[in-house]
Amino acid sequence: MEKYHMEVLLHAKQTQLEERGRSAKRQLENAYDHAPESSKKQLTEVSNAVQAYVNGLLAKWVAQSMRSLSILEYPWLLEFIRFITQELAGVFLDVPGATQIRADIVRVAAELRASLKSWIRSSCQFFCITTDIWTSKRAQRYMSFTLHYVEEDFTLCSWVLEVEGFPGMHTGGAIANGLGDMMERWELKAEVCTLLVRDGDSNAVLAAEFMGVNNMSCISHTLHLVLGAALARQKEDAAVVDAAATDSEVPIANRTPESAVHPVTHSVIHSTGHLEQEDEVAQDPEAEQQAAVNAVERFVTTSLSSRDTTAKSALGQMRDIAQRFRSLATYFHKSPKATNRLDQIQVKDWKRSSLHLITDCPTRWNSRRDMLARLIELHAPLDDFFSRLERPEFKDEFRDLSRDKLPKPREWFAIRIKAVLGDSDIFSKQAALVGSQEFQREVLELVNNVRKAVLHLFTQRFRGMSFDLVWITFLDPRFHKMKLLAQSEIEEAKKCLVDAAALAVRNSIGDSATPVPDARARPANSSPSDDTAAIWDDLLGSDDEDVNTRTDPTFQKKQLSCASEFVAYHI
Repeated sequence: MEKYHMEVLLHAKQTQLEERGRSAKRQLENAYDHAPESSKKQLTEVSNAVQAYVNGLLAKWVAQSMRSLSILEYPWLLEFIRFITQELAGVFLDVPGATQIRADIVRVAAELRASLKSWIRSSCQFFCITTDIWTSKRAQRYMSFTLHYVEEDFTLCSWVLEVEGFPGMHTGGAIANGLGDMMERWELKAEVCTLLVRDGDSNAVLAAEFMGVNNMSCISHTLHLVLGAALARQKEDAAVVDAAATDSEVPIANRTPESAVHPVTHSVIHSTGHLEQEDEVAQDPEAEQQAAVNAVERFVTTSLSSRDTTAKSALGQMRDIAQRFRSLATYFHKSPKATNRLDQIQVKDWKRSSLHLITDCPTRWNSRRDMLARLIELHAPLDDFFSRLERPEFKDEFRDLSRDKLPKPREWFAIRIKAVLGDSDIFSKQAALVGSQEFQREVLELVNNVRKAVLHLFTQRFRGMSFDLVWITFLDPRFHKMKLLAQSEIEEAKKCLVDAAALAVRNSIGDSATPVPDARARPANSSPSDDTAAIWDDLLGSDDEDVNTRTDPTFQKKQLSCASEFVAYHI
């Protein structure tokens, strides 16, 4: 009896099965070849117009879904298209290659650009611009250009017209030239630009001055700057952490994650209150991060006087606490061994899906809150991890790590309250969760001082805000329910709104080639007050109108309708 190794037998069996499959395939092909032509499915060639239409649809799908052109070479996609067209529809369709689709995308983009330019030319009389400069994951810088305007029926239109590379120094002149080139391509004139919304950088301010347009800082940038005063890393903590892709441990004292060049896991807080991991977000270059930290430092220094020692001390303490948690997140982010151990604890001992700690970046909005929220979510597994450092196997594996690196209970309590800083009622709820701890009163006093300091910074930062933002909100009746304005501000906003309406009517009448039928004669050089009075006369009727007109039921109905509208708008 001849013996064979198991692998030899398996190989022989596999060869036999493959030969049997090839034989069956040959028999099937031979049977098909000898079948009568009448029984074979005849494919119909599509017309050139249909082929061009299909190419256009495919180009739009690739462009709008941000797909790579290489997707057109995926065999399973081609097989899917072949099955739909040839097997089901009985038509032969040529799937274009990457070169053809690239040309179609360029053509469609040019057509859409021309159509949009024509639409803007006919519907946009005045406009404002928002622009921003940011760095991609590959450290390439881009500048965006977004147009905003309101049509005659008060439809708000917003178009992201340009996103283009912006290399080199971001000086005021370079930014102004870049925006000017974009406006020229879209045939937009700076004379009818009512506002340029920018970031708070001094070069952006200088660019707006070069262009000669009204400008203001983006409110979102301002909010990010103010909140950074209580959470951003300290200026002197900008040491570079270099993990060098090794498995060695990184000491967590006086280290920061922002200087890391490796991507971090970015997370989003969902309605459930938990974080879910998403795509990795690269850290910005260290120079940009340090510039963001310096901006926060300058803002705090200039906004808080030397007498505000309580506010400065509270902000400093809170930033020190945030730094402790930031260092902890950095350690796990740079240590694969620690991350793997934490994953095992979560899955095996806590019976839950593993979550990773995330690090923040000064230039990434909400990243600090995401970092703290994830730490809070992993509080119990982290406690479990550090409690095992006394075991021999953990001591050998994590020699550079000790339990004193874990934040203290008062620091955990502080960031839990800091996460809900906007609502003072939650302070007491969080305090009840920790019981009567000795640090409870001290931490509550600290976070209340931080809250007062942040409110003071908000007041200082928004003190110079353009008043246009106040009266424009009167176009939305919901704003008045918030009761955020003083009575003097409300009266001034009403006056500005009516004056703006009068100016708009005067401009529209001045641009009209033919007079409006039955329009009241107005002085050639009417004052804003005259125009305002004329607006009210048009809406409610003038005092010198005929008495019969005032008693007319139709007129009274319109008058009541106008009055109800004014009540709705609180005018």
